[in-house]
Parts: sequence; structure tokens; C-alpha cells
Amino acid sequence: MDAVPRIRQCIERWRRSEAEAALGAARGEPLAIDYPSPAALEWADEAKRDMSPTEHACVTAHLARAAADEAIDEARDAWRGVATRRTRRGLTVAESVREILEGRSHLDHVEASVAPVAAALRHARYEADLAAGRVLRALGAEPHPDAGPSLEDRRALAERCLAATADLTQMLLERFRLLDADPEALLRGLRWREGDGLCRPRERWRQLGAIIPAFERVLSKAVRVEPADGTLTARPCLARLSVPNDVRVQPGPRYGLLETWGGGRLVGRALGLALVRADLPAPLRRPPVESVARALGELYAERYVGTAFEALSRRERSRVQARLRLAAVLRLRVHAASVLARGLAPKPAPRFVGVETNLGRVDVDGEVEALAERALFRPVPAVFAGPLLHTPSGSGVRLRSAVGALAIGFALRDGFDEDWHRNPRVEEPLRAACLPGGDTSVEAWMEALGVGPEAGWALLATWG
Repeated sequence: MDAVPRIRQCIERWRRSEAEAALGAARGEPLAIDYPSPAALEWADEAKRDMSPTEHACVTAHLARAAADEAIDEARDAWRGVATRRTRRGLTVAESVREILEGRSHLDHVEASVAPVAAALRHARYEADLAAGRVLRALGAEPHPDAGPSLEDRRALAERCLAATADLTQMLLERFRLLDADPEALLRGLRWREGDGLCRPRERWRQLGAIIPAFERVLSKAVRVEPADGTLTARPCLARLSVPNDVRVQPGPRYGLLETWGGGRLVGRALGLALVRADLPAPLRRPPVESVARALGELYAERYVGTAFEALSRRERSRVQARLRLAAVLRLRVHAASVLARGLAPKPAPRFVGVETNLGRVDVDGEVEALAERALFRPVPAVFAGPLLHTPSGSGVRLRSAVGALAIGFALRDGFDEDWHRNPRVEEPLRAACLPGGDTSVEAWMEALGVGPEAGWALLATWG
């Protein structure tokens, strides 16, 4: 077998095993991930002459991410262990988090348990960056189509995002008397137990599946929601067993409206993967960073907020929508702050190739605390600010996709109407955006619609 099919099969096998491991973890059945072997670098190098430059760039991005994920696995295991460790009140950390959200416990009850793991995660992220960097150097990486803008442009977008959302965020915080609240009160305000009755568990997934009627059949064939037991150890995520034909939505903890809103993002993202061309080779069929699918997920969640409460009075509907939009804008600000946290290294790579790294200065607790405070308008203890903002590799694509979705949502409203998701003609442009898989980006989608981030800020102005 020559190098091209070897490396394609290697990536497909790894990504499928990753999905199987995620599903197994949710069932309490740990499964090993089949990471690419050292020989994969040789296969990728040999395949370069027989692959398109685009596919080879995606291969490199996949292998760099695999190396980073494998390096950070030990710290993830430590974090999973902390979730089951008992605090001085006799609860696991996972149970304590639920108690905090319900107003029956405090953050300082879990701080001592979280602190050592937060330090381990920080070190593991550094090791993950080193591992990804070795792959990039070995294969002479070129930017893949979904690499996004340069690090400098990404930081500029983050700064613009924080500036553009500041007034709206403060207005929504004031509306719910959360502007001067401590972090615990903010968490409870976002959780908002009083809204649980507005979202019946048996109906939520049916509602989410029907948000864009043109794609109900696609979702019913390719996307499945896994049974949820409501435990806190289960992290909401997608398990991509086979793209585009078998994508599983793995629900997270049962947190009422907040959970369903998050579920909308997952369903929309799964739809974005279900629309990818099935005849593409694995490195393209499984997009390395999925900015287009992520943006569709953001659009899906926004439309859930806009349409799911039509049976309520106008006043009550406005109040529910404002609650969820507060969560959305705070999430957006955390993504922006995360991008700035990823840029704290004093010696950035000379050329950005679409795999985020943060080599250099590691002791940045004070700066990360300041960024967390800037994002949330309140001090955040360092032990929690680090895990909140320092993600291994995803902060950049999360920000790109969220801002892109706002701009794309503005363009769809302009091209169709406010209820664009119910227009059968919307199927064609959404399908066209997702078909190329790894050979496109959210920026390309925005360009095709003739919009930039400024359109997103204009859409945000309607949320007030």
C-alpha cells in the first residue's frame, strides 16, 4: 500500500477512535484512542508529491492536533479524576459545581481540589504546543484553507470583539442585577433555575431538530442524540463516528434552558458536518478545525433563542431571550479573552500555519486573571481564570466562528428575512457553504455573502 491511502486511513482510524472513546467515557467505559503512530509522519511526507497541496496541508493540521491531544491526555485524566474527588464537605467536585449553580455551595469549596490540576493543565498545554510544533517543523507546514487570519489579525479581532460587546454586556448584566455580582451569583444567574419549566426535556431535541425545516431529513438520517443520564462528568460534545453519515450529539449536564441552548449549537454543528461531501478523502471530509460547522451551530443556537418561546407573552419572551443572549455575549467575550491569552508568548512563530501554539512564557497567571476580569466585568480567582481562558487549541476557531456566525446571520436576514431559517430557499446557500469540508472556512463563507465582522456587530445591536 502506498503512502496516500496509508495516511488517509490513519487519520480516519484516529478520528473514529476519538469518537468511540468520547461515547465510551460517557457510559463509564474508558476506551483507548488510536493515535497516529510515528510512521504517520513518514507516510505524510511521502504522500506530499501525490496529494493536492490543500489535502496535504489538512493532513499536517490533523497530525499536529493528534500530537497535541496525545500530549495533553495525561492532564485530562487528572481533570477527570478531580471531578470524582471528595471535597471537605464530602461531595465530589462535580457534585459541588452543581451545588454552586443551585445556590447551595461556594467556589472556595472546590478551589483547593482544582488548584493542582489547573497547574498540571497549564504545563500540559505547553507540552502539547511543543508536540504540535515538532510535527509542523517535520512536515514543512503550509496554511490549510481553514487556518484563518494571522495571529496578529486574530488578536485585533479579539480586541474589536471586546470593545463591540462591552455596552451590550453591561446593559444585560444590569437588567438582571448581575453587574456587581460575584462570580458565584453570575453563574447562578446564567443557570436561572426559574426558567426550567419553559423547556420540557422530552420536547427539546424535537424542537432543535426542526429549527431549519429544510434539513430535518438530513438530521434524521445522519445525526443521533445519545441517551443522557444527566451526570456532570459528561461533557457536551460531538462524536464524529463517520462524517458525514454518523455524527452523535452527546448531551451535557441538565441545566434547563442553558443546556438546550448549548444543544442547539451541537445540533447545528452536527448538521454542518452531515452536509460535507461524502466522496472527499478523510483529511478533507473531516475538517481539521470545523469553523463552518461551528458557525452553523452558532446560527442554530441563535435561531433557537429567537423562535423557541413564541407561545409566551411578548414581555416574558423578551425576558427569556435576554437571559440567553447574556450567556451568548459573555461566551463570546470569553472566546475573545482566550485568544488574547493565547498570544502572551514573547516569541510567536514567524509564520502562522493554522495550528495554534503558545510557546514561550508560561507563568502568566496575573495577565490571565486580568483578561478574565475584562471579559466578565468582575474579578475571577486565578485558579479558575486559567482553566476558563487557556484552551489547548480551540480559542481562535471559536472566536472566528462565533463572530462569523453573527455576520452571516445578518446577511441571511438581509437576503431573506428575519425568519430566514424557515425559508426553503435557504437550503442551497447553507449546503454550499458546508459541502467543501476542510477546503473552506468561515471567512470564505462571509466573503461569499459580502459581509465582514462589522455586520456581526450590527446584528448584536438588535439584541438590546
